[in-house]
Amino acid sequence: MRKMLVIFSILLLSILLFVPAAMAIGPDQAVEVGNNPNIDVEGTIWALENPSDVRISWSSETGRINHWINAEPAQGIMNNVAYSIGTRLQLAYYGQHQRDYENQWVYFSGESAGGTWISPNDPSVGPHGAIYWMHRSLGLNHEQSLQIALERPYGAYLRSHWVG
Repeated sequence: MRKMLVIFSILLLSILLFVPAAMAIGPDQAVEVGNNPNIDVEGTIWALENPSDVRISWSSETGRINHWINAEPAQGIMNNVAYSIGTRLQLAYYGQHQRDYENQWVYFSGESAGGTWISPNDPSVGPHGAIYWMHRSLGLNHEQSLQIALERPYGAYLRSHWVG
């Protein structure tokens, strides 16, 4: 009887140790079947949004990994920003010189903190910050870009790395 109890205890313990590890892997095809609302896929770009408003995205095509943090007043990161984007000209410059800012914080203006402008190509949508215009330049429509921008009303900080 004692041997059976020992064998049963060992079996139960091994199952209890295995189950959490298997659960940590997560469901297969979480994006494809919609099991994880915090994962986005847009072409070759994958993104994970965690509950603390940090977004990590990566491109399997370019090897670029982005680390986004929503800007908040008095957060302190602004003191470490290497480049701040609050005008169309600054956004265009950054688009051409992104690699110069690898592993440095870059600030993109939001809808509420100043740094908004009207595009001469689409004046009917009104003034918006760099977050909105960057997503429009990536091919998103007005509604999609505005939704993303409103999730980051004070803007966002970006730090990029290229790997591979």
